[in-house]
Amino acid sequence: MAGNNVRLVTFAWGRDYLDNLLDFALPAALAPGNLPALAAVFDCTTAIVTEEKLFNYVRAHPVIKKLEQVCTVVLVPLDDLVSDPWQYGMTLAYALFRGFADLGPAMTNTYILFLNADFILADGCYAKLIDHIRSAERVHLAPSYCTVEEQVRPLLRRAKTQNRGILAIPPRQMAELILAHPHNTIRAKTVNQSFFEFEYADQFYWNVDAQTLIGHQMPIALIGMRPERQLSDLNTFWDWGVVYEFCPSQQLTVIGDSDDFLMMELRDRDRSMDSILVGRSSPKQTAQRLMGHITQYQLDNAQFELVLHSAALPSNLAQARRELRAYKDEVLLHLPSIPNHRGHRQWLHHLGHFRRRLERTFLRSRITRIRAEMEDVEATFDEEQAQIEQFLSNHEREQALKCSESARGDKLNELRQELHETLARQEEARLGMSTGSTGRWAPLLSRIAGMSWAYRVSRQRLRTWLRQVANNLTFPLLAVCPTSSRLLGILEPMSGSHIHLTPDSVADGALSTLPKTGAAFGNCVVELSDVEAPRVTELLTAIVARLNKPGTMLIHWHDRGTLPLRLAHNQIVKLAFDRGYQVSAYYAGSWASANALQAFKLSFKPPKWRRLLPLVRFAVLVVLAEFCERARRNELTSIPDYCSSAVFKIDLPWQEVVESAAPTALKLRKATVRRTQPAAREVQQRASSAMAPLPEERASGNP
Repeated sequence: MAGNNVRLVTFAWGRDYLDNLLDFALPAALAPGNLPALAAVFDCTTAIVTEEKLFNYVRAHPVIKKLEQVCTVVLVPLDDLVSDPWQYGMTLAYALFRGFADLGPAMTNTYILFLNADFILADGCYAKLIDHIRSAERVHLAPSYCTVEEQVRPLLRRAKTQNRGILAIPPRQMAELILAHPHNTIRAKTVNQSFFEFEYADQFYWNVDAQTLIGHQMPIALIGMRPERQLSDLNTFWDWGVVYEFCPSQQLTVIGDSDDFLMMELRDRDRSMDSILVGRSSPKQTAQRLMGHITQYQLDNAQFELVLHSAALPSNLAQARRELRAYKDEVLLHLPSIPNHRGHRQWLHHLGHFRRRLERTFLRSRITRIRAEMEDVEATFDEEQAQIEQFLSNHEREQALKCSESARGDKLNELRQELHETLARQEEARLGMSTGSTGRWAPLLSRIAGMSWAYRVSRQRLRTWLRQVANNLTFPLLAVCPTSSRLLGILEPMSGSHIHLTPDSVADGALSTLPKTGAAFGNCVVELSDVEAPRVTELLTAIVARLNKPGTMLIHWHDRGTLPLRLAHNQIVKLAFDRGYQVSAYYAGSWASANALQAFKLSFKPPKWRRLLPLVRFAVLVVLAEFCERARRNELTSIPDYCSSAVFKIDLPWQEVVESAAPTALKLRKATVRRTQPAAREVQQRASSAMAPLPEERASGNP
């Protein structure tokens, strides 16, 4: 029979993350159907792994007082594990492991629950887990679903206040809350829409209807396990295969129905926005991007079906499941051999940095100690000399001062040498982690390094789109580009009145100086190539405020070394998500055009008499770049590895559609039905109420 011991392991570092744990995650864990239900059956302990400096803050928190009435609470320090932000996965893995490593051999007789600080449990999750814990099952997985933290936090806080500090949300109501406020990553990973995709498709979702979302996740969250063997260290990331190390039998039990187990995951609105792309890649392209981090454990997780629903399951669920599984299988079919999680190059790379960080921490501590010792030496010898001056005669004083100065010099020289060596080691570690910077030739090179044809191709697409949207111009067209831009030539043949402003003037508020009447624009053409990165958001926001709905914004980007494509792309995606717009994209460029830039840059490094060979290489790449663009058969509608020019088309829908698609506050106890005017009801029915603003249409062409 399984043991009677249960330990909940949770962790947080940093005050904000810790407050999430104390304000939401633990109050939800204290719902009647969670920890109290477990504690009535098992001997329960909660281990909170956090920074030692925050121990007193944790102990004094009201939720800890409530938790101590249910089970034993222990605090475990993780100060030495907190690494650089980009190594979050390392700290997470070792923090969770530290939460139960002290059990030693007893871990094989203890059921261990895991709870991230941003996971909110529905009421009743742990109560339904009791029979699973008592069974012979070793590993239990259940999905978490990301929501927009800024929208959900006020609703959770209100529900907690109404329930005296305990967050007890039934599964169906939590499902309704998640579906009403899905994070942008869920929307981008929903495959039956074709406007956006997530760069690394570790999840596949299908929006069945407003109350039902089905999916496959790689991986599914580990909610609990009873290890088959004791481990003394980790050899992979937490969700890359550590389960198979603790439980070599590899028998996974997935609780996939949200009625049985449901976790809401709080996530900042803009988190992972830089990984959301316009358009949808082919299954083969999607699979290729997974190769850097996919493991067999994650692929095994993908075989399990998950369903999130706030009402009874719909009649068409079986068909939706078949179509989602077919898409997922097609993507995974293109994966070649999968690397083992043991000795994975990503883990080894991060582990090396993680250990070097520990060395840097040691070096900083050593430098602080040496400098403190030097100050103590100075103070000690100053005091000694003061006593010599006060109590010794002239002859004795002179001899004593010489001895004191000599001893002071020897000690300080010893410490200075140690400090010098430590600083040298610190500098070596710093240089080993340094990254290069953009060369001073980047703006010049981007103008001439074999990108002319790519520029003409994207400009032609811009002209085509502009003709489509400007057939029946009712409002003037706004052009936002430098005065020397060749895009202005596109507008010359078009009839109607047009207004031209520079990007800097718009960002500085030029549009606000126009009269409010007669200055609304139906369409806009924007060139982002020379816009400084910090000004992109204010520029696009200012333009959107003066565009009529429906309307169209056409954005052209060309690599001039000022604004990276990724940054422009991310700002466009964020704008579309936040406001419910639809985006299409077209890209131009190739490996040759990108490398031509680098070749030209390198041609300036050697002496003049040795520049012939690099310049010849540059010329060859320019010709090859032209050939690549001319020979291209398929249009690039999702962001490629190499890009020299791009065009984005943003469609602003009718204002009624935007308003109906905007997320509304959802009451946890009782849903509110808003009455609408008959004329607007038909528009609202066409908009998705759960996954707005993305339409529920299935992707066509390349999924």
